[in-house]
Amino acid sequence: MANKRGAMSIEMIIVIILALITLVVVAAAFTGGMKQLIDKISGVTSAIPEADRLAAKVSCEQYCSAGAKDIYCNPSFTGTLATTKCPAIAPCANISC
Repeated sequence: MANKRGAMSIEMIIVIILALITLVVVAAAFTGGMKQLIDKISGVTSAIPEADRLAAKVSCEQYCSAGAKDIYCNPSFTGTLATTKCPAIAPCANISC
């Protein structure tokens, strides 16, 4: 299909959009804006392990109060705490591993 005079093709619009995005990223990199963006992203991802640790601590305290030695003494977590045992997260006076 032939383009009418003055009409833009979809490919040209996509190229213009990509060029504008590239220009914004380059401008942000030179003005220090990328550092702020990276710091914001890092702040969000660093909060995830802390949330995992808090959830694991609650679970370990529940295992301790229930006297569930098998579950308390063995690692049973996923994600960032996959090899962590409960005694390292929430010490329990009632159970010795």
